Amino acid sequence: MKNYKKFTYPAFLSFFVLFISNFYTKKDGDFYDPSGDSGSYLSLAKSLNENQKFVRYEFVESGFETIRTPIYSLLLSAFNIEIKAIIFLQFFLHCLTALIMFQLLSKKTSNKIACVSSLVFLFNPVMFSQSQLVLTETLSIFLLSLCIFLFFEKRSMLLFTLIISVLPLLRPSYVLTVFLIVVFNKYFYHKYSLKKKLLIFIILLFPTISWSVRNYNQTSIFTLSTLPSMNLLEETASGIKAISEDLESNESILSVLNVEYEERRYWSQVLRNDVELGEISRVIANAPGQSPHLVAPSYQRYAISIILEHPLELGILAMRSLIYVFLEPGDQIYNYVFEIQTPDFFIFIITLINLVIFFCVLGFFKKVKEYKNLYGVIILYFSTLLPLLLLATPSARFGSYLVFFNLFFSAIYLQGKNIKFLS
Repeated sequence: MKNYKKFTYPAFLSFFVLFISNFYTKKDGDFYDPSGDSGSYLSLAKSLNENQKFVRYEFVESGFETIRTPIYSLLLSAFNIEIKAIIFLQFFLHCLTALIMFQLLSKKTSNKIACVSSLVFLFNPVMFSQSQLVLTETLSIFLLSLCIFLFFEKRSMLLFTLIISVLPLLRPSYVLTVFLIVVFNKYFYHKYSLKKKLLIFIILLFPTISWSVRNYNQTSIFTLSTLPSMNLLEETASGIKAISEDLESNESILSVLNVEYEERRYWSQVLRNDVELGEISRVIANAPGQSPHLVAPSYQRYAISIILEHPLELGILAMRSLIYVFLEPGDQIYNYVFEIQTPDFFIFIITLINLVIFFCVLGFFKKVKEYKNLYGVIILYFSTLLPLLLLATPSARFGSYLVFFNLFFSAIYLQGKNIKFLS
């Protein structure tokens, strides 16, 4: 370990200097995500601080209910919406996640592989850039990496369970994580008696059910969040329709796989207009930002019907999403954060690194039977991966949830291959 301090300490110092150089001169608004997600989190936090209501600030007087999961907005509220304090916390959590990776891999691989993997994570331009935006990604990835650490180190399975239980209140897609842990509980709680397992299941499910009951009391709809229902139509069903249209037109395979953002947006609007709403106003359906809970059930039912009718297109969509979430270089993110125009050569290098990691992950899974002690981590991995395969327009931001896992699996694979330059 001592041999690597000479390398890691300067690396972390350089990273801190990079952070300060980007952080110091910026104003609060420079840390907002351009897609608009930051605005909704901040609006909810402001409403919590000033009105003690979990309704977007601009809709408080109208009584519109916005169903988002609460943890990130609660965090912003707890920090009194001090943006730079939140960004500094996220920077710290990003560094801590890199250290967790090193700690895990140093016990399963050589120190060199562990060091290189953790530094690749630390300096990953997408991961670092996201830590500089008011988004849930950095906190989510840290908590998931902490769960992996607790699982391996056997430090506290109770804390592991508590963190997993609240993850769906940070990002709704983590409901799948809770579900898979319950189903495959023998890989996580094999030493526990049936009574203890039942208690664990209650702990795992309690936050999700409680928040869903809260939403039912507010809206008469039993749901954790409206976002999955909306995305199911606006991302998955729309992407399927775009692919179906290309197949019917005998487009080339590249055209079929290349679902452009504008193409997805077009089909999103078409499908919105096709949804059967009963007595709900069509105006609300076409502008659901105010009252998404009113149209979300109809969106979901219609989206599921389209998905079930197009299994081939769903498979193509999933394959395309898999390629994107692994290989997308994410230059649009760090170009925005650092206010630069990244050279094509740099983008090529990042894509090439992602490709190498992709093949290492494939190599790991070819020998997955040799890693039975990692099955718990693999379950967590697939619980994160599977929702991403339903995205018509995936980006490096969404793929970032896999980066920790991908580097972890790659390091295990490289250790088994005895790669000379890392051994």
